[in-house]
Amino acid sequence: MAAVIKPLDNPFFAAMRDGLLVTAKRYRAEITVQAAAALEDTAGQASAESEPTVLLQFSLATTKEELREVRELLASSPGRRRVQLLFDRPSGEPLRVDAGADLCVELTSDLEQKLVRWLVTTKAERRGIPIDSAA
Repeated sequence: MAAVIKPLDNPFFAAMRDGLLVTAKRYRAEITVQAAAALEDTAGQASAESEPTVLLQFSLATTKEELREVRELLASSPGRRRVQLLFDRPSGEPLRVDAGADLCVELTSDLEQKLVRWLVTTKAERRGIPIDSAA
């Protein structure tokens, strides 16, 4: 399931997002919730849809320090690309969380290298270039 809502700076829409996530969890459904950066950001919304979402996956062993590091890395490269965080859970069903409008990024080569241990896909994979898994 997916939902697109208005900006999260409005408490009503932040509560709507929280309700969607709680309901999806209750029914063990996977949901993707995306929010516009601003009400008047129609160009940004359109360009964000043309660029794939940056997916970062975290194992059960992920530490608070790792999460802080990722947050700092994302904040260091502001842009229009949405970021979603996938948290592994003991049940096997990952929890998918939209990082929010404040942590949209410009996925530069430098940022991609710094995030490589969490990135689900890389630019090379999206372009169809085979990745050597032995490397």
